[in-house]
Amino acid sequence: MQIIKIFTNDLGEWGNPHCIVIDTQRKLDDKSRQELAAKMNLSETVFVDDDSTGAIAIYSPIRLCPFAGSALVGTAWFLNNQNKTPLSSLITDDVKIPTWQEGKN
Repeated sequence: MQIIKIFTNDLGEWGNPHCIVIDTQRKLDDKSRQELAAKMNLSETVFVDDDSTGAIAIYSPIRLCPFAGSALVGTAWFLNNQNKTPLSSLITDDVKIPTWQEGKN
C-alpha cells in the first residue's frame, strides 16, 4: 500500500493524496476493498488488479467509482515508475484509458 500525492508544487506540497494498493493476486474481495477505502478516508483508493495490463478498480470511501481523473493520473505515474515497460493505458470498469509520460512516447 502506497499513499502518493499528485498535482503538488515543486516542493511536494499541497496536492491530492490517494492510496494505491497492489492486489494482483486479488486477495481482497469487493467488501474488503470498500472497507479499506473507507478506513483510508481519501478521495480515492486504487486497487491494481494487474500491473502489466493496467487493470485497476477505484473506490471512494463510500462506493466503487467507474472513473476518477486524479486517481488515474497518479496511478499511471506510479505504475510507469515501477514497471520496466511503461503502460500505454489503464483499464477501469472495462474502459481502456490511454496514458503517457511527458518526454516519453
